[in-house]
Amino acid sequence: VYTLGAEGNLLCLDAETGKPLWSKQLKKEYKTEAPQWGFCGHPLIDGNKLYCLVGGAGSVAVCFDKDTGREIWRALNSSTDSGYCPPKMIEAGGKRQLLIWHPQSLNSLDPETGKVYWSEKLDPQYGMACSGPQVAGDVLFVSAIGKCAAAFKLDRTKPAAELLWAAKPTTGVFCSNSTPVIEGNTIYGNDCEAGNLRA
Repeated sequence: VYTLGAEGNLLCLDAETGKPLWSKQLKKEYKTEAPQWGFCGHPLIDGNKLYCLVGGAGSVAVCFDKDTGREIWRALNSSTDSGYCPPKMIEAGGKRQLLIWHPQSLNSLDPETGKVYWSEKLDPQYGMACSGPQVAGDVLFVSAIGKCAAAFKLDRTKPAAELLWAAKPTTGVFCSNSTPVIEGNTIYGNDCEAGNLRA
C-alpha cells in the first residue's frame, strides 16, 4: 500500500501488517515546499514503477522503483510547485505516454526515461492543475478553474499533440477540482454546463 501525505511523506507499507517497507520525506530529500493545498496528486503505480509529483529543481515528476523506493528518474521544472493533478498513463502515437500537468504546462513523458515527448502551455488560475486529463479517441481534454480548458488532437503516428481549441468563457467547461466526464462527443463537469468535445 502506498500513501502520500499533505506534507510530502511518501510511504510504502506492507499490506498485511502495515509495517513500513520504505519511505521518503519529499520536502527534505528534494529541497522543495508543499504546494499551497498540500501534496495531493496521488501516485501512479505501473508495473514496477511508482510515479509521483514531487517538486523542486528538475523533479516535478519522479519515478521510483515501487519495491525499494530507489529513484529511477526525475523530470520537469515549474516556477511555482508541482500542482495537484495525479500522473496519468495513456497510449497514443504508438507509445505509452505519462501525462504530468503542473501549473504551467501539460507534459507528455516517456514513462521509462522521463524524456519529454511534448509540452503545451496551460496555466490555470491559482496554480490549480487538479482535474485529470481525459482521452476520447484521439482527443485529449484538460480543464481547470480560471477559464482554462483545451482540447488537443493526439498524433496517431508519434507522441505529439496539436491544439484543437482553447475554451472561451461562454463555450468552455472549466472544472475546478473534479475530473470531467466524456460521453460520446459531450463533456460534463462540476458546476458548469456540458460542452462540445470538438467545439
